[in-house]
Amino acid sequence: MAPVGISLVLLLIWMPARRACETALHGLTEITLRLGEIVDLPQKIVKDGLIDVRLPFVMSDEDIRATGGGAIINPSLAVSATGDRLIIAARLHRRSSHLSFESSNTFTNTTNNTKNGSTYNYEAVLQEIWHSQIVVGSVKMDADDWKLFFDGKVPGDAIVLQPWSGLRMEGGRRWRYPNLCEREKYVPGNKTLIRLIVTGPEDPKVIPLTRTRGFCDNSGIDCSNPRPPDDFCSLSTKNCDTCHSRWCTEKEVQIAFSSYTPKAGKDCKRRDVTQMFLAAGVDAGQPDKVSTGLHLKCGQWNHNEKNWIPFQRHGKTYVVYSLVPHLVHELIHDGNGTCGPQFRSVSPQLAQMQEKNLDQAYRGSAQAVYVDAPAANLSMPQPHFLALFHVADLKVRRYWHHAYRFSPNPPFQILQVSKALPLQALPPRPSAPPFAFASGLVVHGNQVTIAYAAGDREPRALSMTLSRLDEFFA
Repeated sequence: MAPVGISLVLLLIWMPARRACETALHGLTEITLRLGEIVDLPQKIVKDGLIDVRLPFVMSDEDIRATGGGAIINPSLAVSATGDRLIIAARLHRRSSHLSFESSNTFTNTTNNTKNGSTYNYEAVLQEIWHSQIVVGSVKMDADDWKLFFDGKVPGDAIVLQPWSGLRMEGGRRWRYPNLCEREKYVPGNKTLIRLIVTGPEDPKVIPLTRTRGFCDNSGIDCSNPRPPDDFCSLSTKNCDTCHSRWCTEKEVQIAFSSYTPKAGKDCKRRDVTQMFLAAGVDAGQPDKVSTGLHLKCGQWNHNEKNWIPFQRHGKTYVVYSLVPHLVHELIHDGNGTCGPQFRSVSPQLAQMQEKNLDQAYRGSAQAVYVDAPAANLSMPQPHFLALFHVADLKVRRYWHHAYRFSPNPPFQILQVSKALPLQALPPRPSAPPFAFASGLVVHGNQVTIAYAAGDREPRALSMTLSRLDEFFA
């Protein structure tokens, strides 16, 4: 999760001893955050028809050295259109902080909360750094592998994830800091500038293509506009190249993700916010293959935008922009991140929930999955989309996660809302409140898995049958 607030914990640590330290410290001082001893969750928890497991994600020693390592969190899972491959994207995350004393400098406050820039003198700079990047992988799965997966096992006992090194900004720059804007806040009480840095993209959401074989795409940009199968260009990859089009394989997916805004020149004025992006034609088995993240222009460009729910229907890509009201945007694949028609509906059940808890926010989680299993969903036998959302307590860092079902056709009206789901929570550090964050959803046959992170510490999966999930809607 991105640092959307200002943390002053480290600032309070050094303030009383600041004057004594000034003579001894010159330049940069690193403050180390020690997590201490936190008891991990059991590898596997089985109870009441639910199986909760730690996901066995690993990275090579070479990639750990190259990235600095960290916790693999907020996993997104998807089934390929062919049904024989599990596709994974997750976030590699760690934190560090640096304090430096810099006297007689100036800082012009141009953050979103300031209408008119003001200049301040500051004597110290505290950098809070969230080291973040997306890692991806895929696993070939047969029928027996899927059975084992829902019991907490994977082929080979572990899934190797690799950094998504092929992700590029428009213009070809790598998606990493300092190519990204940072957020700055001036604290006048002690003349300190706090700089929040997120070094890369966050919270990926995998959207598999709906076609089961390769095809020639007419756009030449992504895999959103297939040519007719009997078209000359569609007969072979060579013909597709001749037509200056793009050949898309059944392995390729779209990945939606959030990130601080790429810098436009050197100016980040009113751009130091989180926005949503979409990259198409991503092959999780070839993470160095270049793909461009397009800024999705569905929301407000000068406010934080995240937690959208992507899904595909009849070859079109949509995002659930908000829960109350249930606002869905269609994405236009024109290479510019354009958003087309929008569909609005209201769920009386969600509206009543929100009215009773005005200090809570309702936000999307993971991606939506199409379900057509009448025998397993007695309370909702007709085809529908299954999705997740979380309720965030704005006073403390606490979340409640729910599943919901919505109509497969515009305006995508919400049909049902479940009771809270029993995700396992962990504290991210000693004395911090425990939490869990749902980030992925996968359905295969009559089994469903909810992927999530426990306390920004470990990736986990809660699996059950669709019939067992249906009981949460009772």
